Amino acid sequence: MKFGENAQKVKGKIYAMQVRGRLVVKLPKERVAKLVAAGEAEPFDPGHGRLMKEWAVILRDDDGGELAREARAFVLEQQRSR
Repeated sequence: MKFGENAQKVKGKIYAMQVRGRLVVKLPKERVAKLVAAGEAEPFDPGHGRLMKEWAVILRDDDGGELAREARAFVLEQQRSR
């Protein structure tokens, strides 16, 4: 499976995807750091040994809907500010 093949996108940009059965979302790096510190997420490594600072693997058992919506809003804001 190609990277992002099963991803949720907004205006062509990925904001959430399933990777190895876990939700992975794009959020500000400070938000990712807080989620990791709280034990709710871990940094995302797409497989090449380099962590992506704005991506988090969600460890919570809920569906992650709230974080996916937060990620969508973040990606939309990034596009507006360009």
